[in-house]
Amino acid sequence: MSWHHGPLALFDTETSGIDPHRDRIVTAAIVDVVPGTTVRTSTWLIDPGIEIPDAAARIHGITTEAARAGGVDPADAIYEIAQHLVRLSRAGVPIVGHNVAYDVTLLWAETVRHRPDMSDPIAALAPIIDTLVLDKWADTYRKGSRKLLDVARHYGLAVDQLAAHGAEYDALLAGRVAWHLGARYPALDIPLPAL
Repeated sequence: MSWHHGPLALFDTETSGIDPHRDRIVTAAIVDVVPGTTVRTSTWLIDPGIEIPDAAARIHGITTEAARAGGVDPADAIYEIAQHLVRLSRAGVPIVGHNVAYDVTLLWAETVRHRPDMSDPIAALAPIIDTLVLDKWADTYRKGSRKLLDVARHYGLAVDQLAAHGAEYDALLAGRVAWHLGARYPALDIPLPAL
């Protein structure tokens, strides 16, 4: 069975900036997908404990005030997110996202900051499937942006501009891109160990 027909853990974060070692997670989503049966979504709004820059808030729509009012403690949220991903990873479910190396690196940095006991398990997450990497491999010489929304549009997937840059929406969109890549390119329609 090809990897894209099995269970997937779609993962995305929205953050306070672009430096995975310095910035913080503001929202996160993990969507557990078992094709043909279930979709289970877990989301977190986190008070990152720092000011969320206006530039970041303009992208994902979460201000410092909103995070402080409705967000949970970062140490608790980071532990829950890490535990959830580690459990799925240990069960052999691939962690999927677009430029997911950024999200996993940021999560690792957050575990070092808030939950050092979880940093080694996060560093060992596997398998990880990055749709940015797959897209670059499958269509190496294509010109233009490789951002998630642009990649989705390139493959003919509908994009909801208003929902975009929300962790849950972006996780689901990355999952749709992953499935599309696996279905479109015969060289990617392979079992997970081969991928």
